[in-house]
Amino acid sequence: MMTIDRTPAAKVKNAIKYFQDRIPSPSNIKIRKLLQLANEYAMNHSGVPITWLTEDQNKTIDHNSIAEFDDSAFSDYEIDIMDLIIRRYRN
Repeated sequence: MMTIDRTPAAKVKNAIKYFQDRIPSPSNIKIRKLLQLANEYAMNHSGVPITWLTEDQNKTIDHNSIAEFDDSAFSDYEIDIMDLIIRRYRN
């Protein structure tokens, strides 16, 4: 049986993987910015960010260490926000 990592760091890595899978050749800076925009959007609409990621934590994430996306880490609302951010800012 596979165990699912539900820590905040795992959720951040899952969000990164979600963006990487949907945007061709994203830079680390672009991924960080998309995460920040998704968190800000969620804060403005629900009062709760998606990942609780701080700026210091954002700088230390190894974007290449993420294996596979696990959608069980996110609610439908959070996925919708990430999709909205991708549509608005993918280029």
